Amino acid sequence: MFRSLLDASVRDAFTEVTAGGVRHRVWRFPDEFIMVSGYRGDADLPAPGERWSRFVRGRDERNWLRRRRNGWREGAWHDDAMYVHELLGLLAESPGLYAAFARSER
Repeated sequence: MFRSLLDASVRDAFTEVTAGGVRHRVWRFPDEFIMVSGYRGDADLPAPGERWSRFVRGRDERNWLRRRRNGWREGAWHDDAMYVHELLGLLAESPGLYAAFARSER
């Protein structure tokens, strides 16, 4: 589980959306976006088939001389974590997911 979701009250404050024919639970923080795709239950432990992904906003250190605007990048590197280009595809096809992603919380 990701550190941001250790607090049960935060963990319970998700938004549920369907995108790409799959159910997703998403949590939006100012500089972090966490989602679990294909969840099956309400248990605290991952169930078979769930796909946990995390995206963080931060400066691209490779382009620090350009003072480039902070962009989104992958924040989880396990085998089944989603890549940014996959997230962008889902955001483009799902108004509900886009609304959850664009919303500013906390």
